[in-house]
Amino acid sequence: MCNPPFYEDEQDIQEGLEAKAELPSAVCLGTSNEMMTTGGEVQFVKQMVDESQQLQEKIRFSTTP
Repeated sequence: MCNPPFYEDEQDIQEGLEAKAELPSAVCLGTSNEMMTTGGEVQFVKQMVDESQQLQEKIRFSTTP
C-alpha cells in the first residue's frame, strides 16, 4: 500500500501543501526517507507495478491510493 504520498523533494511537498484548499487536519510526522523518493509518487507506483509483475507468483495484490 502506498501511504503516505511520496514526493520527489522538499519543494514537491511544499507545492502539495500550498495546493490544498484547506489546511491539513493532522500533522505529518513522516521523515524525509518516508516521504520522498526519486521520481516521486509516479515512479514509486511504476516500481510497484514492475515488481508485482516480477513477483506475481509470490505476491497476491498491491495497492496504492
